[in-house]
Amino acid sequence: MKQIEVVAAIIHDDEGRIFATQRGYGDMKDGWEFPGGKMEPGESPEEALKREIWEELETRIVIERLVQTVEYDYPKFHLKMHCFWCHIESGRLTLKEHEASRWLSKNQFDCVDWLPADRIVVEKIKEQARRHKNMAAIHSKDTKPEMIVRRGLWKRGFRYRLNSPKLPGHPDLVLRKYRTCVFVNGCFWHGHHVEVKSEKGEVKSERGEVKSSECCKIPRTNREFWVAKIRRNQERDTEEQKRLAEMGWHCITVWECELKPSKREDTLTSLAYTLNRIWLKDHAVVGQPYPDFEEEGANYLKAAEE
Repeated sequence: MKQIEVVAAIIHDDEGRIFATQRGYGDMKDGWEFPGGKMEPGESPEEALKREIWEELETRIVIERLVQTVEYDYPKFHLKMHCFWCHIESGRLTLKEHEASRWLSKNQFDCVDWLPADRIVVEKIKEQARRHKNMAAIHSKDTKPEMIVRRGLWKRGFRYRLNSPKLPGHPDLVLRKYRTCVFVNGCFWHGHHVEVKSEKGEVKSERGEVKSSECCKIPRTNREFWVAKIRRNQERDTEEQKRLAEMGWHCITVWECELKPSKREDTLTSLAYTLNRIWLKDHAVVGQPYPDFEEEGANYLKAAEE
């Protein structure tokens, strides 16, 4: 079967819409697709895409990232299509080869008759949009684990401030009396037990992938994005806690998995114990050592005789 390798641009705007074009020629005439075309010998996918979009639409684009490489068997050929997320740098999207075009919002993706290979990419975009919506719905404050720690400490007599804007990292709880900042971290977002070092020293498993942990499962889709995000979070956590230590604060991290019902009481009890230990250590009376009577004995005896 004939092999054809092409590139396609998923052009988006500031409103989250994507640009679709209707084919005006060939066996697939009237089908909707992402603009692009065949790669020339010696071209990289990015070079080919920029050339094709200029030839088809008289528009300069900025290529952001690869979304997906689709392989699909049409009746007469096998298609390999590299699809890139892009935005417009200059130009007006002038149609030179297509018969129509539309800007489609998220709820209009299914309003056109996509070509089969392009339909696979559309489903990928819809999946990413759903995931983004779910992730955006996760609150960064007043989370369930954070509320468990708050109630547990309050019940044990501890008082605190919340999310202090004046301290690095905006700690979830600040106990000034104990000079302690408590961070309640989600296992996924902060990579609990996941070894993600710098980009040059990335820890990988035998299969060449960053190792997930029992409580932090890195998604297989868009994996590079999530690994980079977790890496940045870990680096930021380390830097912020270092700055707090330089300011004289103790830092305690409570992980989401440590607040499961089977471990919750032990975790909260251990946290209270640690806070009390910090307070006792900070307020311990440092006594003066007794003098060496063998060396100072004569002076003491003299003082006693007087």
